[in-house]
Amino acid sequence: MKLRRFTEAREVLSRYLPRTRLVRAASLEANSKQKVFLKLESEMPTGSFKVRGAIYALSGYEQGGGVREVVASSTGIMERQ
Repeated sequence: MKLRRFTEAREVLSRYLPRTRLVRAASLEANSKQKVFLKLESEMPTGSFKVRGAIYALSGYEQGGGVREVVASSTGIMERQ
């Protein structure tokens, strides 16, 4: 059941968002004795992972006729470079 939901989420999100890369975290690997990878969500167009959850949550409404309006807020500060 859980694997199916992950697969479904990946399919939905791939329509809207680029894939983000994984990088090895050598300092964390040294302490854990395991391979550790970090997913760089800072490379998302929004600079964070929040958009993934929002898109997936809203995708559930597509079958019911869609969503007319969405209001979202964040306490994060996004600087343009």
